[in-house]
Amino acid sequence: MKILKVLFACGMVFASLFAHKTALADITITPTRIVFEEGDRFKEVTLVNTSNEAKTYDIGWQHYRMNDDDGTGAGAATTVTESPTTEFDLSQYVVFTPRRVTLPPSAKQKIRLALRRPAGVADGEYRAHLQFKALRDDINEQNESQEKGASSAAVKINISYSIPVMFRAGSPTLAGKIQNVKLQRNPENGMLEALVTIARGNDPYGVIGHMYIYDPTGKVIGENGNAHVYPEVPSRTFRVPLIDESNLSGRNIRIVLRHYDNDKGLIYDERLVPVQ
Repeated sequence: MKILKVLFACGMVFASLFAHKTALADITITPTRIVFEEGDRFKEVTLVNTSNEAKTYDIGWQHYRMNDDDGTGAGAATTVTESPTTEFDLSQYVVFTPRRVTLPPSAKQKIRLALRRPAGVADGEYRAHLQFKALRDDINEQNESQEKGASSAAVKINISYSIPVMFRAGSPTLAGKIQNVKLQRNPENGMLEALVTIARGNDPYGVIGHMYIYDPTGKVIGENGNAHVYPEVPSRTFRVPLIDESNLSGRNIRIVLRHYDNDKGLIYDERLVPVQ
């Protein structure tokens, strides 16, 4: 019997993440992004095994480029690349330990990162993605009821999750703007959703934001903790479902694009949008 072996790679933690913690099928990653600002040298990421069996992860670097905006908020936000989007390769200057972890059920592990900044780095934003690749054994069980000579599949599933690690050299500005907003019905579920286009400023920095959408009473009815526009693109459109539209007809919603660190209380931009 011919055995077809298929390798699937999936599960990048990048699009549509909420702020500080992401729970996946078998792992929780906290935080979902690392940002080294001026003066920062050390950071930590915590992994928690939320499954009922031991898991092993290899940890390494991967590079992604943000895709050009098509205005729909659909599709993959990034594409894997062989090299970074800047001449300065951040992955060569951030060291981390450990590089492989095995976690029993409910166990956690801290990954410690250290930035070794060389002299003469130009002002700007530099990025690499820390990848956590789950290691699993081949699945060799076959369906014995198949006809003789038919192909079957032994599937080896390598699931990987990635979070961005950024270094912002210099003095980043709050230059991000809410460029355009469109309200529409999702054709699949009928929910009201906002298409929000965010543009970055004319500087070497991206937007690292957290978007909130409020109803007229101040209740949060939509949120995207991954409202990022990286420096290689001028803008990006986000599709944000509105979870409660009972109090919206004929009134305004308020869209606020905040700095990724909510504790700083900084706002990139905000806009009132009428709901017809």
